Amino acid sequence: MMELPDWVSAYVGLPFKEGGRHRDGLDCYGLLRLVINERFGGTGS
Repeated sequence: MMELPDWVSAYVGLPFKEGGRHRDGLDCYGLLRLVINERFGGTGS
């Protein structure tokens, strides 16, 4: 079984919010954008 990178734990438990784009509440797309921006220096605008 593949192990997840340690940084993943920083995103586990973040609250769900429909249409959310910030750490105080995220939907699936918001989580993807947050990870791209914070971990990979992308512009997941």
